[in-house]
Amino acid sequence: MEQEEVRDILSRLGFGFADDGGEVLTVSVPSYRFDVSIEADLIEELARIYGYNNLPQTGGLGKQSLSSKPESRTELGQIRQQLVALGYQEVVTYSFIEPSLADTLFPDQPGVSLQNPISSDMAVMRTSILPGLITTLKYNENRQIERIRIFESGLVFQGSGEEIKQTAMLAGLFLAIKCR
Repeated sequence: MEQEEVRDILSRLGFGFADDGGEVLTVSVPSYRFDVSIEADLIEELARIYGYNNLPQTGGLGKQSLSSKPESRTELGQIRQQLVALGYQEVVTYSFIEPSLADTLFPDQPGVSLQNPISSDMAVMRTSILPGLITTLKYNENRQIERIRIFESGLVFQGSGEEIKQTAMLAGLFLAIKCR
C-alpha cells in the first residue's frame, strides 16, 4: 500500500497528519477515537478499510513448523488424567523408605542410604515407587476401606558408587474386597 493511499484512508477516518516530508508519517488521533492509542491500532484501522483479503500473505517473522511427536509416546499428564478418570486417586509418598522394607521387597537392589536421615524408618532412598504405595494401601486397609485404587508418579533412586541415578516412574495398586 502506497503512502498516498494510507493518507487517504486515514484522513477519511478523521485522522490528521504532521507533514515532515519524509518516509515517516506522523498521525494525530482525534479526541473521540479513544480506541486508537498505539501504532497497532492504526494498522488495524488501515487493514479494516483496505480489506483483509487485499493484504499480502507472508510466512511470518519466524520459522513456523509443528514439532512431530511419536504416537507411541504419551505425556505423563495425560496418563495421570486417564487414571483419575478411571477412578484412581493420585498419592504422593516420601522418597525415603525404611531399610528393612527396601531389603524385603528388593534384595537385589541396594538402596541409597542417607547420611543424615529424618528418622531411622526413613533412612534409604526408594528404588521403586511400590514401597510407598504398599504403605498407603496398608494404611487404608487398616481403616477397612473396601475399594482402593491408587497411583503415584515420581523419581526412584539407584546408586552406583558416588553417582546417583534418578529415573521417573509410574506405578499403581488396586484392591477390591467383596464382603458377603
